[in-house]
Amino acid sequence: MGFTFSKKILSWVCGLLFLLSFSNVYALDCSKARSETEKAMCAEPSLVTQNAYLESLYLGIYNGLRNISADLARQLMMSERQWIKERDSKCRASKECISYELYSRANDLYEWGKKGNLVSDNRGKELTGSDLYRVGTKFVALVKVRSASGSNLGSAVKLWREHFLTNQHVVDGATEVEVEFQGRRYKGTVVAKNPKLDLAAIHVPGVPQEAWTIAPLYEVAPGQPVYALGNPGGLTQTISNGIVSAIREDQYGGGFMVIQNTAPISPGSSGGALIDQYGRVVGITTYSRIKGPASTVEPQLINFSIPVEQVMTLVVGQR
Repeated sequence: MGFTFSKKILSWVCGLLFLLSFSNVYALDCSKARSETEKAMCAEPSLVTQNAYLESLYLGIYNGLRNISADLARQLMMSERQWIKERDSKCRASKECISYELYSRANDLYEWGKKGNLVSDNRGKELTGSDLYRVGTKFVALVKVRSASGSNLGSAVKLWREHFLTNQHVVDGATEVEVEFQGRRYKGTVVAKNPKLDLAAIHVPGVPQEAWTIAPLYEVAPGQPVYALGNPGGLTQTISNGIVSAIREDQYGGGFMVIQNTAPISPGSSGGALIDQYGRVVGITTYSRIKGPASTVEPQLINFSIPVEQVMTLVVGQR
């Protein structure tokens, strides 16, 4: 009996050490940066943003390890560590190279997610509208922007640590960004933009560190229910519901995929969250059928969201 107990303890300790090493693969502590690559990443806010997203994605797979074989889990851990070595050797201090490698690795991680059959395991149970609202309001903020041309209101979604994702048109030309989040006001800084995708990242020091669970585009399907959460007309934390109508290419020739859905949005919703029935953020609410910030006419049933995974395109130099 004593031998069995000791064996269980040893197995538990080894398992814990394995999971700790697994979960720390992407951790980036800029106060302890050693390699040329880590130092280059820490010197560029948009690279810190990309790495934080990759860490969030990686931890999502880590949380599904219970449904992956031990052998497959070891392969994944070794693959990640080998990739980091190759990235550092290949890129050194080249920020453009680092950005490309981070983006490419995100695509590889999606494939690992498929290989481990994590799609259904990460979903959990379906939530009621009230439960979804309670989850979403912990991560959606009101953004107030001042610029030379006046002021603007929008929404933003907290995805990782001190970073929020919003639409580029919300913060375009901003000279001052204020973020109202969980009852407090913070000063924010736009650290990356992608005008083509209409996405931007805002760094907000001092906010709570909790991160929202994301769902990659391959887990989104036409017909499934979705909810839009944002601040239409400055009416904070407003939720609407609908379904995914289609996954299609951007109708304005952007060359990327968008999530067409029927959850109504209005001016001020831009930059808010599109949430699936499991409480995960799947997209950033962006525009209605009429090109531009969320429709200025009647409530729209033809609305479009940018898949949240597109944050990986917020690359160096797009600020």
